[in-house]
Amino acid sequence: MARWFPRFISVFTKWLLVFGLTGALRAEVDFEITPLGEGMWLHVAGHETETWGRVTSNGLIVDEGEHVVVIDTPWGAENSRALLAWIEREIGKPVERLFVGHFHDDRLGGWEVFAERGTRVIALAETVALAGIADGDLPAFEVLRLAPGERATIGTVEVLYPGRAHTSDNVVMWLPESGILVGGCAVRAEAARGMGNTADATVAEWAASMRRVQQAYPDARRVVPGHGKVGDVGLLTHTIALAEAAATEAAVASIGSVLDAFHVAAGAADFDGYFGLFAEDGVFLGTDASERWTRAEFQAFARPYFEAGRGWLYEPVAGGRHVVVSPDGGYAWFDEALVSAAYGACRGSGVMVRTAAGWRVAQYHLTIPIPNDLAKEVVGLIRDFEAK
Repeated sequence: MARWFPRFISVFTKWLLVFGLTGALRAEVDFEITPLGEGMWLHVAGHETETWGRVTSNGLIVDEGEHVVVIDTPWGAENSRALLAWIEREIGKPVERLFVGHFHDDRLGGWEVFAERGTRVIALAETVALAGIADGDLPAFEVLRLAPGERATIGTVEVLYPGRAHTSDNVVMWLPESGILVGGCAVRAEAARGMGNTADATVAEWAASMRRVQQAYPDARRVVPGHGKVGDVGLLTHTIALAEAAATEAAVASIGSVLDAFHVAAGAADFDGYFGLFAEDGVFLGTDASERWTRAEFQAFARPYFEAGRGWLYEPVAGGRHVVVSPDGGYAWFDEALVSAAYGACRGSGVMVRTAAGWRVAQYHLTIPIPNDLAKEVVGLIRDFEAK
């Protein structure tokens, strides 16, 4: 027998939801519930934020037969109370489990309201740690420990940890019977043109994490993003494209900051600051043909000058730097226009490598560009010099 569908309910800000048999009026709530399929409903909660204004977030209600499970809270205690009241009134079954997508309030806020009613909270161990859950509250949680790409099935819900993306603890939930994938905030809606809140994100790994999701669930019929409209599996491709663009932009900015600091340290004769920005196996190529130094060799050359307070300053020319990041995000190539008080227009080029400590200089090549009209004259001068 097909399950019946409780009526649609929509409750917006500044409306007071009337719930429970007593008809008591409770605090303001901001969410709506719509059916997604047989025994399944989408809950969309709204919340006023300082940075983004009013933002909505998505979650699911799933009827598993004897009981109900909820995927992600509706962003706060009051919305959670109202959601549980709706489930009690319209479905009439206990909420057995609450699956949490990550530690932010739009996934976890209001979990205590569920726990008070005996609901088990399913979350990664890292989610519990990042949320600062007190030891006394831990009995309410069923803690999962998953490595990137690993899965756990609880009831009708499969939990996959794809790796770091929106947060270091974000998971996705898969409902195989319906073909619905709940991507949470790791998946961007079709209308999104950026990565949203990246305060706790690992942008450089986001695309790779989403590829794990793509490989795990290629046949997903519907994908529920953390915010915005429900879409199809194309949302994963869309998210990957956005993440790759964001990762490149972030890498270029970070590399620029490292190179700026590199030149400032050289000008200030800051030995540790300067050589700390070289990779362990870094190489410096100077303007003289004999100047090919490993990091250790360059340190030996520079130490007497730096200890005497004699550095060298090559200032980057605004708009004169170009950076290309490798597809895997592990390396980058650059060239930059420089100006020196002693040598005038110069050029630096080289290779950057991403390390655990950040971007570091794997190779730096300093040159003095020669106008073509002067090239033969300069070559002649070099030949004469070398012939002596």
